[in-house]
Amino acid sequence: LIPVFAAATDRLVTIGGTAYAGSDGLPTDEDSPRRLENKLVQRIVETEKALQDAHDAGLFSLTHLRYPLLWGPGQIAPKEWSIARRVQDGRPFIPVVAGGRTIETKCFVANAAAAVLQTVDQPQSSSGRTYNVTDALNPDDLTRLRDLATALGRPEIGVLDLPEAATGPAGFWAVGRDLDYAREHRPPRTEHALIDSTRIRRELGHQDVVTYIEAVEQTAAHLAEHPLARGGPDEAQIGDPFDYAAEDAYAQLVEAFTQQARAIPFAGTEYRHQYDHPPAG
Repeated sequence: LIPVFAAATDRLVTIGGTAYAGSDGLPTDEDSPRRLENKLVQRIVETEKALQDAHDAGLFSLTHLRYPLLWGPGQIAPKEWSIARRVQDGRPFIPVVAGGRTIETKCFVANAAAAVLQTVDQPQSSSGRTYNVTDALNPDDLTRLRDLATALGRPEIGVLDLPEAATGPAGFWAVGRDLDYAREHRPPRTEHALIDSTRIRRELGHQDVVTYIEAVEQTAAHLAEHPLARGGPDEAQIGDPFDYAAEDAYAQLVEAFTQQARAIPFAGTEYRHQYDHPPAG
């Protein structure tokens, strides 16, 4: 396509994915290594290099934007539907893995679009640059769950906390952020997936046009008004089986384990202040 682009325009803004390699929970910037053992990521990196080479050769002026997983109205295969459907179906709880404390950097659709417009408006400053595009605020999975459930009218919904080694029905949280766990037949990773968008904010003055809470409310309203068809192709693309019988079985095992663990004699722990206090009097 590069010869086609070169013949059609002298200015090209392209959008691709982030797909950074694991960084032990540390933020990744535009120069961080990519997950090259994955074939899809290999093609992403090859495409970026071909575009940058064409820019360097003077065929056009390029700016490339890297999106993480997007969320919000209109997003294909919205992962938030896994929460919204369980709320709508009256489920007593929603599964999470490892306490739901994993943080995944995302970008709300309106904020992603704003970054494109800012790039278009600043052709000189953004020429030849690659930018990560993310939301400024990225809460953990549990916070996203509770905020979305509250916006959908179910603030009291429970949580089924599953360990990483027995992720089971909580596996939908990893879709899009751990590209290989299903193929490798292992539990999904739970370390943070943090992406740094300092560059576009510093160089182009990018700011979120929709706050996190506003984004949650807009997403909830959209999913309530436009629910995915149960068992339809859009829902299947999410990868969540909505196997409520299995979820209930997991919940029973967790409750049985909890009761058995409480019955085990335990010496207990005692809080000790790290610094000795002077004696009274």
